Amino acid sequence: MKKVQVVFVLFLLAAIAAVAQTPCAPHPSDPSAVLIGSMTVTVEIAQSSSVSGKSGKKGTKCTVEQLICVWRTADGGVDLIGDPATVKLSGTCLTEIPTADLFALLGQAAVAQAVGNGYIPCNTNCDGKTAARFLTVTCVNRTGSGSTTKFGPCTTVQCVRAYTVCCPSGPGSPKINRAPSSNDGCGTTPEGCQSACDQDCPPAGAVVE
Repeated sequence: MKKVQVVFVLFLLAAIAAVAQTPCAPHPSDPSAVLIGSMTVTVEIAQSSSVSGKSGKKGTKCTVEQLICVWRTADGGVDLIGDPATVKLSGTCLTEIPTADLFALLGQAAVAQAVGNGYIPCNTNCDGKTAARFLTVTCVNRTGSGSTTKFGPCTTVQCVRAYTVCCPSGPGSPKINRAPSSNDGCGTTPEGCQSACDQDCPPAGAVVE
C-alpha cells in the first residue's frame, strides 16, 4: 500500500511541475483564474477548411499548430488562451487563409481537444449554455509566408470566441456550436497589423464542428 501511495504522490508532483513549467502568461482578465493545463492544438487545412470559404489551391495540404493554455476561471468556466507567437505553420496554402479564419479554426480545434482531454465536461443535454471560450489578441502582426509565417500581438485587447458543447451521442462525438458574441475591431493600429477576430460571431446554433 505504501509503495502505491508513493508512486501516486510522485505522479501528482510530476503533473503539478509540468503545469508550473508551462510557458503560459497570466490570464489577461481574471486574476483569480487557475491554470489547469496546456496542450498543443494541430489543425490540418485543406480546401474546405476555411471558415469564409477561402482556402488553398486544390490538392494542397497545410498544418497549423498553437500552444493553448487552459484556465479555470473564477466563475467555474474554461478559458482556452492562445498566444499568437506560438503559432507554427507548415505548407504554402496558408498564405491564402485570412488571419481571422485561421484563428477561428484554431479555436474550434482547441475546444474539441479540450473536450477530449477532459478539461471541458460534455453532457448529453444540449442546453445552449457557454461551455468554453477561446481567447487571443484582437489584432496581430503577420509576417512571412508559408512555413515562415509568424504572428505577434499588436494589442492586449482580447478577442473572445464563445462555444457551447454537448455530447448527445457520447463523449467521442462532441457537438460544438459557436455562441453569439461581439468583439471590437482593430481600430487604429500600427501598419502591418490585421484582425485575428471576426467581430460579429455567428448566431446561437451555428454549428462549427
